[in-house]
Amino acid sequence: MEFEDGKILLAQVEGLDKVDWKTIKDSMGLDKFRDLFEESELIGLVNWSSMINFNNILEGILKEILSNTSPKKEQIVFFDFADFSKRHRLEVLRATELIGEFNNYRKVVLGLNENESLLMYKSLFQDTNPKELLLVGREIFDSLSIDTLVIHSLTSSIAIDNNSIVQVPSLYVKEPKLSTGGGDNFNAGLCFGLLLDLELESALYIANATSGYYVRNAQSPNIESLIETLKIWNELMEVNNI
Repeated sequence: MEFEDGKILLAQVEGLDKVDWKTIKDSMGLDKFRDLFEESELIGLVNWSSMINFNNILEGILKEILSNTSPKKEQIVFFDFADFSKRHRLEVLRATELIGEFNNYRKVVLGLNENESLLMYKSLFQDTNPKELLLVGREIFDSLSIDTLVIHSLTSSIAIDNNSIVQVPSLYVKEPKLSTGGGDNFNAGLCFGLLLDLELESALYIANATSGYYVRNAQSPNIESLIETLKIWNELMEVNNI
């Protein structure tokens, strides 16, 4: 439920507490899961914060799937922690270790929103002093074994890899029709751009156009709407006076 001064999220997540690597294997079968994993160009491992056994799942994938394969860096594995403010620091650190192991086998992309980036910074360095977003991103990237780090905020987004750091403005919307899901649409647009093998800057523009269209229209764009949003980018830019 969204209001002018905030929102309330209601969800029944108790069932997720029962999901672990064993339940996934029992429900899908290891061979089928392995085939899906191997055949996909993009794997999304998301909402880490909502599943208490997510690290167990990551350990299972590493041990029973990836350890038996050759490195395939053209396949993207996208990680999204979601809001992990209620998770213990040691759980977060263990997750970053596991993500680093994924990097030995696949191209690892980690996506964070601004608040999550500050939580990650605090977990890694036990430092709560706010810093400029680019500096936060640079220090997080340098401390993790990943290929690409992306951080997005209301006003800008950054992407960092071993070769470059890029920053582009966000399509800020003063009065969004729907804000819940904006980050998910950003991630979808980002992954779409990466699958197209675009440069990081171009992928960020697609990500921001996707989320910008979504919060303006309360629905995700199709290809035509996405292209039109990119064409009229400058006309859509609004100023954040907060």
